[in-house]
Amino acid sequence: MDSWSGRLWFLPTRGLAFQVSGGRLREAEQHDLDEPRIDVERWTASATYHYTLEQKIVWANTVGWGRNKELGEPGGPTDAYLIETNLTFADRDSIFARLETARKTSHDLDVPGDARYQVSKIQVGYNRYFANWGGLKPGIGAAGSLGIVPQALVPVYGDSLNPGGAVYLTLRPAGHSPE
Repeated sequence: MDSWSGRLWFLPTRGLAFQVSGGRLREAEQHDLDEPRIDVERWTASATYHYTLEQKIVWANTVGWGRNKELGEPGGPTDAYLIETNLTFADRDSIFARLETARKTSHDLDVPGDARYQVSKIQVGYNRYFANWGGLKPGIGAAGSLGIVPQALVPVYGDSLNPGGAVYLTLRPAGHSPE
């Protein structure tokens, strides 16, 4: 075995969960096809709190952090953070919002140079789940987002605020319940 990883959970109450994870992944990343793969140390931590507001209405909130350190590469580690909230009504309708920000390399963003940039995204959306179907619960959703990039990336991205949207289908196990 040339890689390792692990995760620890702490669940002090029914509605509160903490986790930390870490690993050293051999040859996990590759910047260019003609270069060797790069070893990475990866760390995460998060806290989630969920509770029932009224009968069959669940509100879940998460904060998280992650770090990648490409071993042997210049520039040090890159960090990412997120805040997320989800409101689910009767295990059928979900409204969610998410804010994430990350330090990314030029390579990650597919832009020339060897710089690091702070990029962010705000996203809101809605999911609608339907009746159980063969042990699965199908759903449909839509989300809108706003990508935020620094002024140095405007020539590549066209603007510092970049809107986006998605419509998607989803499947989850029918027995799943966020409660």
